[in-house]
Amino acid sequence: DRKVQAQDKEAEKIMGEKELDHISPSSIDTYLICQRRWFFQHWLRLESFSSYPMYGGNIYHKFLELYYIDKALGVKSKFGYLEDKVHDYGKQEREENDIFWGQTSPGKVEDFALRGAKKHIKERSKDIIPDIVDGQPLVENTLEVELKSGIVLTGRTDIQTVEGTIVDHKTKNVQFKLRRITEYQMSQKMQPQIYLFMLPAYKRVKWEVALLGRKDINNSIYGLTNKRNYSHEQLEGFLDNLVSQMIYGLKNGVFVANYTHFLCTSRYCSYWDACHSTEYQDL
Repeated sequence: DRKVQAQDKEAEKIMGEKELDHISPSSIDTYLICQRRWFFQHWLRLESFSSYPMYGGNIYHKFLELYYIDKALGVKSKFGYLEDKVHDYGKQEREENDIFWGQTSPGKVEDFALRGAKKHIKERSKDIIPDIVDGQPLVENTLEVELKSGIVLTGRTDIQTVEGTIVDHKTKNVQFKLRRITEYQMSQKMQPQIYLFMLPAYKRVKWEVALLGRKDINNSIYGLTNKRNYSHEQLEGFLDNLVSQMIYGLKNGVFVANYTHFLCTSRYCSYWDACHSTEYQDL
């Protein structure tokens, strides 16, 4: 059948020689917001533009990473020394990436990012003590968990603390553990819960699925209801179900675009051109 052969060829073009063997908390958030963006960003890895907010975020994170590594090791960091290291890091970033600066400049973006990082340290660092395992501070630490489907769930946390909490520099409440995930975080990201799910200490807890408050996602697509107290096994089942949907999409060339999301309506999505091109119009 010619139609079936054509579908097989299209699936082969999409899947290529790769197989889906791992996912990350951030890629899950991307998929839930827009399946097509996940396909472009995390599967095809299409080249996307880098802009000054991304550059500023990298500078901000790098400064805090260096500061907290020193803090965990008992080293008193001098801001001037850290700034020099971050400026070197920024120079390398600019050389390796074509960054859109708009009406600003690298110097202004770095100054703004560093002011924010120093403010964070002044207001919040007192209560944040990174844990150390085998002599290594758990700063920008990689976590890996194999799901029942055999897919590896992997991601990097900004900081894992001695109290068993996770620090994420982007969230409104800088530290979170299960009972401290705020309504704001619940409505914005599923990442906090997935990272906690990956920690052994949270194997016996009950979960509130973070998608319940999100207006940009049709919860029923993913089999979620207004139910609280999901068990660890149920949350793992939810993640495995997502993996199955991803694999189905890859085999059948089906990825639903979320045209109502602000990234699409504002055309700020890095993959807007690809999404609206004729090359991918059959997805």
